[in-house]
Amino acid sequence: MKTLYICGAITSNKHYRDDFAKADLALNRSKYYSINPVLECEAGNITGWTECMKMLIPLLVEADGVALIPSDLPSRGRDLELHIAKELGLKIKTVEKWLALAEENCDE
Repeated sequence: MKTLYICGAITSNKHYRDDFAKADLALNRSKYYSINPVLECEAGNITGWTECMKMLIPLLVEADGVALIPSDLPSRGRDLELHIAKELGLKIKTVEKWLALAEENCDE
């Protein structure tokens, strides 16, 4: 089972909780284990951006890939996470693309 880190705009997105919850549920219903950064920070009772990113980056680098929630909203955290993922060679696909791959039974 692949572990996917959910990545998307949070600070500038007033609907981030819903966006991340929907992605988390859909990925978990599929063949993936997902890491939801919103829940991770809440579970750790961490509210500051810097503290949250420090906790999340180790989770990101251990993931098999990144499930991106597409958005045109600005996001420093998303951009940092995507930069790290690209530099480490992690597969980055939209949530929808990962779900389509699971449906096709591909293990890309």
